[in-house]
Amino acid sequence: MPRSKDNNLLQCRECGSRNFAIHGPTIRNGIVQCAECRAVVGSLDEFMSIVEAHFQKLERGRRKHLH
Repeated sequence: MPRSKDNNLLQCRECGSRNFAIHGPTIRNGIVQCAECRAVVGSLDEFMSIVEAHFQKLERGRRKHLH
């Protein structure tokens, strides 16, 4: 079932899978794809910024609940 990218950034926009694979000649130049449907997520740098933004959002939410 496809999911909105706003609901969970760490899921494939096409199939909803949480499994990703890095393909390319080197990891640094790799392209991140969904491991299930092979949809291209983007470059490894783009994917890492998505992951970082996701965890920053979670951390802000946790800090907000602690105060």
